[in-house]
Amino acid sequence: MKYMRIHTAADVLNTLKAYRDDLHKEALRKPHWPLLDRLILRETEMAPVWENIARYELSWQQCHTLLEQIFFAGAYGTEERHKRLKDDHTRLTELNRGIMTEAAKLAAMLTEQQEILDRNAFLLERTTHIVDLIDVASASNGHYCSFLREPLDALHSRYDGKYWPSLPQILQVAARETTEAEFMYQSERAIVDGRGGAVPDYLRELFECIEMARTSHWGLPAGFILSDASLAALVTVSLDTDDISADRVKMLRHRLHKKGLVGAWATTRKVSSKRSAASGEFSNSGAR
Repeated sequence: MKYMRIHTAADVLNTLKAYRDDLHKEALRKPHWPLLDRLILRETEMAPVWENIARYELSWQQCHTLLEQIFFAGAYGTEERHKRLKDDHTRLTELNRGIMTEAAKLAAMLTEQQEILDRNAFLLERTTHIVDLIDVASASNGHYCSFLREPLDALHSRYDGKYWPSLPQILQVAARETTEAEFMYQSERAIVDGRGGAVPDYLRELFECIEMARTSHWGLPAGFILSDASLAALVTVSLDTDDISADRVKMLRHRLHKKGLVGAWATTRKVSSKRSAASGEFSNSGAR
């Protein structure tokens, strides 16, 4: 465990270099190595950012967490990733609605099938009891076979059909499920809901990530904030785009703040979960 304070821009940069070296140990992170290299090698452009961070004399842990979140913002905040996010959300919504519709249809078909069988002397080989269906579906599941098969079979033998749901009843439940996908992160909702563009979408991601660092175990000092110039440098280098002016960032920052995205300001709020190198999509241990 490192117990030290970050006093200079060089200290911040060295912390980022150590983080890069750790990531280079795993090929899973290879697609994002160029991002880390840009943040490190474009020293002149990034100097205001490292100086901005150094002024707050963060602990090593606070600095490491903040830099990790800055890296996540660059890794997640690409135009390609945002397009995939929007496309995936659209497709997920379509699938949810389709599943609801098809589940209702299948439930109705199974109900009609049973009615025909009940009023005639037809024979049909099929698996209908919920426990039998579970047993067939879980035949290759060692956990089920070792721990659940016998007790479930005992319940099956003890309680007849009137105690169990039928397959049509289960499908009717699936048909009533909500079709709306929720968002874990406010920034992703804003990206999907808005028309957006590469720069504002990246800033949404970055502000959310800064808020993650602020509400993490190590936290950030009261009043911590990145300047408009620092944010402009992060946009330019992370997205590897033309120079973005501090004035443009200031305008976008105020616009996003009015919409409730507070991560780049000296305020705090609760968040539902935290990205870390060991959880989420960097597995939030690889790319999203």
